[in-house]
Amino acid sequence: FWALSGKFMPMVGLFFMLAFVNTILDSLKDTLVITAAGGGAQVIPYLTVYAVLPSSLVFLLAYSYASQRFRRQTLFNGIVAVFMTFFAGFALWLYPNHHLLHPTSWAEGAAASLPLGLDGLVGMVRNWTFTLFFCMSELWGDVCLGLLFWGLANDTTSLADAPTLYPLFGLGANLGFAVGGHTPNCRAPHTPARARCPAQFFSGPASHGGSFTWEVQSLMAVVMVFSLPKDAASTRPKKSKQSMGEIYRTLASSVPIRCLVVMSMAQGLCTNLMEFAWKSHIRLLYPTPAEFTSFLGDVSTWQGIVTGLLMVLSPTMFERLGWAGVAAATPQILLYGGGAFFAFVMAPAAAAATASGAAAAAAASAAVLQLLVYGGALLYVFSKSAKFSLFKPAEEMVYISLDEEGRTKGKAAIDVVGSQAGKSGGSVLQQVLLLLCGGAIAGQLPIMVAVYLAMSNGWLGAVGALSR
Repeated sequence: FWALSGKFMPMVGLFFMLAFVNTILDSLKDTLVITAAGGGAQVIPYLTVYAVLPSSLVFLLAYSYASQRFRRQTLFNGIVAVFMTFFAGFALWLYPNHHLLHPTSWAEGAAASLPLGLDGLVGMVRNWTFTLFFCMSELWGDVCLGLLFWGLANDTTSLADAPTLYPLFGLGANLGFAVGGHTPNCRAPHTPARARCPAQFFSGPASHGGSFTWEVQSLMAVVMVFSLPKDAASTRPKKSKQSMGEIYRTLASSVPIRCLVVMSMAQGLCTNLMEFAWKSHIRLLYPTPAEFTSFLGDVSTWQGIVTGLLMVLSPTMFERLGWAGVAAATPQILLYGGGAFFAFVMAPAAAAATASGAAAAAAASAAVLQLLVYGGALLYVFSKSAKFSLFKPAEEMVYISLDEEGRTKGKAAIDVVGSQAGKSGGSVLQQVLLLLCGGAIAGQLPIMVAVYLAMSNGWLGAVGALSR
């Protein structure tokens, strides 16, 4: 290990900064979209399909073109600079003026005339500045944490060193998640614990500034400081004599690439369905922006702690369980833990029906809601921790054995578009079911659960095919 420390420390530091920014963006994007006027959890399926997925496709085309013409260092720094420019514009202009920029009157009229199941689409258009922020925040995770960092790691790490270094690289991300999750809670130290987060300024008193603007600007300043372009490998791009269509047809014929696509899409879809059900219940238990954001910050902190423990153990797990055992841990957590979670999601109605009296029914529903929120948080923490500390290093080891096109364009297609395509599949399913169920989430659960379990099994099947 000490012989590899010269490579280890810079990569850990880079991963920390990228993950720190990602944690802040995750908390802010969910708070803005879910707690905004006309927003809610029902907006997220529409955002995923009609905003994030098209943005991912545009990025893939631009990246595929640029990767053949620019050095990796130029490409790395240029992409991060684009993100920094947007976040600066959002903090200084878009958010302070969002009440003037959002078409509130039109949206209220549209919501009144359209079916209930389309409320999420109206909310997405109504809060269009938050939609832009949501897209850029989603892309930050896929592009910077997934594509740029791991692409650099794959170019500079040998297959023999990967089982030791890859899990330990995540120690930087783990620290970033923990510190980033705690950062919003430290913005106002004299407020009560559950309200100690930037979102208190949505409806805070005049003594606190009366708005969220100052806090958004402060956190965006932190984001930009930690996003300053870093040095990356300065390899020259290799010009390909093939057209883009020929390159992607060649990639599609590769068995490892096909398995990686299935794994990425299954991961995106399963995560999308589970988080949709979980976050809709969080809003019921913590309805204010302050409570909602603070709870997500606490979850991020625990995610960092659990991820750190798993990362320390992961080299031993690779040695004892092998690649297949480690890679299968995350889909197994989602399959069995998610099955139990969705079983409890469908329990409140049954509990209310069997309880005698209104008071007993309300008490039963409240108890199940608490169980859902905290049980879902537990599943979220362990599935995310296993993804970053176990599944992601195992997945990246596959890329090391691929050729240049597979490690660049194939990885871009899988990391940026594949995951979002899986999330979009889950979102399309939710939209159709929301329309059929008149906007009620409970009515769509049986079909959601069936798709969730099928995709989890498909993910396990892809891991098995790669291990043979």
